[in-house]
Amino acid sequence: MVVVDIPIGLLDERRRGDRLCDQAARKLLGKRRSSVFNPPSRDALPSKTYNEARRFGLSRQGFGILPKIRKVDDVMTPAMQGRVMESHPELAFAMLAGRPMSCRKNTTDGHDERLEALKATAALATCRPFADAVTLIKAGRSRFKQRDVATDDIVDAYVMLYVAARIAAGVAER
Repeated sequence: MVVVDIPIGLLDERRRGDRLCDQAARKLLGKRRSSVFNPPSRDALPSKTYNEARRFGLSRQGFGILPKIRKVDDVMTPAMQGRVMESHPELAFAMLAGRPMSCRKNTTDGHDERLEALKATAALATCRPFADAVTLIKAGRSRFKQRDVATDDIVDAYVMLYVAARIAAGVAER
């Protein structure tokens, strides 16, 4: 099972409104809803510059990961959709904590809040490997320079592992 924080299942062309999954995620996230940006439509994928991408309604954030979105869209097949799924870290943390996070993820308080949510997973039978989340995340932090990998990216990757474990165990929510 692979869970990625990259949009899968793009709209073929831009239209008013977003994918239904993005709308539902924003509703669940409340004040943190801005963390779910509009993914590009498939017709925006060839864009090489931000000015080109803007014609398709793409934000700077969306343009920043456009090459990754393009790669995932290029390799995704219907057969792979049973093994490779999309999730959103901010939504996963909200589900863990029973509420949206209060602090931005790239702050010390935001890291601490998310680590506390991950610690709580250790009590779940399907998530025993996550009991040492804080230790493992700190070990990951020590292996990479901050300029190469931000701490919030390591924390987000860890929560995506949690989501993959829940999907594999058949207990994930959609």
